[in-house]
Amino acid sequence: MTNPPRKDGGFSLIEVLIATAILAVGLLAVFSALSPALAVFQASKRLQEIQWVMALGELKHPVAGFSELEDLVIEEDDELAIDDEKLGEGFVFSREIDEKILEDDEDKQYDDGIYVMRTKIAWGEGDEECEEFVQLVWKKDAGGYEKK
Repeated sequence: MTNPPRKDGGFSLIEVLIATAILAVGLLAVFSALSPALAVFQASKRLQEIQWVMALGELKHPVAGFSELEDLVIEEDDELAIDDEKLGEGFVFSREIDEKILEDDEDKQYDDGIYVMRTKIAWGEGDEECEEFVQLVWKKDAGGYEKK
């Protein structure tokens, strides 16, 4: 009596290797497409942290209520805290204010009450990792085009 022919239900080694190669190419394509998305995610996370530190700095060093805007100059503040809880750790908040001077054709200077406020948020080592925000601030009763 002869044995009936065997039917193998598995895959051969070559079929497994081809399926693995196709899977590897597909995963490589997926990961290369995700790389820019991860960079955008990290940049948006950093921007959110910067906005948070900016808000903490504004709470600790508000613009309103100062008679002299030059009093708002903050060299470097790395201890931003609310209720003794350090929230902006690793960031440095600084601010400087310069008076905007107008000159006319006769080289006379006028004070219009407008100041340039530069707020800088830095993190990490060096000056390469920072964001600077520039705002114009008008101080009521500061000038009004009076000659200096």
